[in-house]
Amino acid sequence: MNEQLPPLLTNLEAATLLGYAPRSLESARTSGLLGGVPAPKFIKIGRSVRYKRDTVIEWVNSFGEQQNTSQAS
Repeated sequence: MNEQLPPLLTNLEAATLLGYAPRSLESARTSGLLGGVPAPKFIKIGRSVRYKRDTVIEWVNSFGEQQNTSQAS
């Protein structure tokens, strides 16, 4: 999966990978939260916002897999 993506993702690419609307990531950059938890970090290059592919994947992997809803914390 990650070898097919560029090392720096646009807002749209990161949102698509995460399953969120691009606007949700834009809001997360202001609030610091995405889905009620700390949002993945981003970088600014001039006026452009980019997400490191590895950072986005690490953010997703930081959530443990659940067998059922009673395991959710």
